[in-house]
This record gives sequence, structure tokens and C-alpha cells, in this order.
Amino acid sequence: MNQFAMVEELASLVKDNLYSKHLILSTEEALVTFLQQDTSSDGILELQPVGSYHRLLLHRLAEIYGFVHESVGEGEARHLVLERCHETAIPSVLVSDILWDHADSYTSTSSQHILKRESPEILASKLEQSLSVATTPAPLEERQAAYRAARNLIFGPNGTEEVGSTSPKLRTDPTVARRMIAHALGRKVETKSNPDICDNEPNTGSRNNGTQNSGERRGNSSRASSAENLKKEQIGAAKRMFANALGRPSTREK
Repeated sequence: MNQFAMVEELASLVKDNLYSKHLILSTEEALVTFLQQDTSSDGILELQPVGSYHRLLLHRLAEIYGFVHESVGEGEARHLVLERCHETAIPSVLVSDILWDHADSYTSTSSQHILKRESPEILASKLEQSLSVATTPAPLEERQAAYRAARNLIFGPNGTEEVGSTSPKLRTDPTVARRMIAHALGRKVETKSNPDICDNEPNTGSRNNGTQNSGERRGNSSRASSAENLKKEQIGAAKRMFANALGRPSTREK
């Protein structure tokens, strides 16, 4: 590796580190001053103690200037000792020259970048525009269309909730009601022609529209009493069914 390549390599190692850059520049200035003004016979120069990485950088700098160099001391006191020889000379291109050229190019590039920046007024107007676009609500037509689409998904195309196979007539069907009440009472019910009479209801015989005698009036009174008791049982059973559905304790009526 020639001398110029060594200078470029050392400059690239320290250009982005402020402490390393300052160390190399100050040491190079001391070396140039030493070579220009030193008239001693030994030609020895001792540098300040530094860490291992920075001693490595100083070794490379001493190699560029042609010094005989070595590290002496222990621990934090370890430092470089340079000795001048017949090969020692100031190089044609210094490390400081390359570093200053790099600093000038970086400054010019940075200044051009700064000149291309937009003014604060333009940046503020762009920010206001972006905020206004972000906070503008959707048009009324779009919101109505989205509402109709969501309603159709939930209630169907006609706007009414789909009932399915369940018929509302079952709620008012007396046969179904009798079956539910009989199931709650633990009885069996068979469908008969007369919807008001269950299996456990006494047989009252056929009815006619003719003249009623005293026996028929007693039978009618008995049937009315039986119908009234049946009605009470049905109401009680219905209450127990609703209480069971609501999770409440049911009380049997006396």
C-alpha cells in the first residue's frame, strides 16, 4: 500500500468520529512541527497516553510519516514513542487535507439541501390541507348507501327482520297452549273436536239447544265449577312456566 492510500484509509476511519478526528489532526500538527523545528540528536517524540484503538490509529499515522514507533508503559499510562530515522518525512498529502476536503464537500451538500427546503408558510398550508382532508366527513349519499347496505344485511332486502320457519300463529293457537299447560302439569292431552275440554275433564255429554230441565241445570253448574278449577290450574301452570323461564322460584297456588 502506497503512502497516499494509507492517508486516505486513515482519514476514512476518523472522519465520522469527532474525538478520533481531533486526535489525528492535533497529532499530525505536532509531528509536522517536530520535523520542521526539532534539531536534537536523538529525535524522539513521546505522545500522550490513549486507549488501544486510538493507539492503533497513531501507529498508522507514524507509519505514514516514516517514524519508528512502539508502545510503552502499562495500563492507562501506555503511550507511543516515536523515533526519527532517515525515512522520516512530511508526506505530500496530509490527513488533514483529505479531512478538510471531506468537510467542505459535506458543507456544500448540506447547504444545497437547506436551500431546497420549503418555507414554513408552505409547510403550514400543506399541513392544514392534510388535516382538512382527514377531518372532512363522507357525503350524505355515501352514508345513506352504507346504512341501507347494513340494514339489508341484518333485516333482509324488504327492510323487515326474517322470521324463518317459526310462525307467529303458534303463540295464539289454543291447542299448543293446552299442550304446554298440560306438559307443565304432568298430564297427557289428546286433540279433540271440542278445544275447551282436556282428558281429565269429566264427560258432560252432548249439548243441545232445547229446553233445559233441572237435571241439566245441575250438570251445567257442575261443569262451570269444573271449568273454573281447570282455568285456575291453567293460570297457575302458566305462571310457573313464566317463572321458570325467568329463573325465579315458582309458588304453587293453594
